Amino acid sequence: MDAPKDLKRLNELKESARALMGKRQLDEAEAALREAMEIDEHDPQPLNLMAELLQARGDEKQALQYLARAKQIRQRNWEREVEADARGHHEVMGQRYRHEIP
Repeated sequence: MDAPKDLKRLNELKESARALMGKRQLDEAEAALREAMEIDEHDPQPLNLMAELLQARGDEKQALQYLARAKQIRQRNWEREVEADARGHHEVMGQRYRHEIP
């Protein structure tokens, strides 16, 4: 994802999809969500919205599949965040230790 421009477009698409779903314009909302998923495949929010949309259409089975994918992505994102925090902590502690040795 190319940072600011893509992030802005991603947020616009998610907001548009929510509004379209509220108006029951599900085909248009689905198109917006599919584009959002292409922009950032690591964002679980469009998947959650797609699950809502599919549930509104009565497709419970596919809605559950999207929810499961969103859950996997949230878990993976959380694991990456914890790993990055731990790596940063170890780097700081290593630097501190190196500076304390005479």
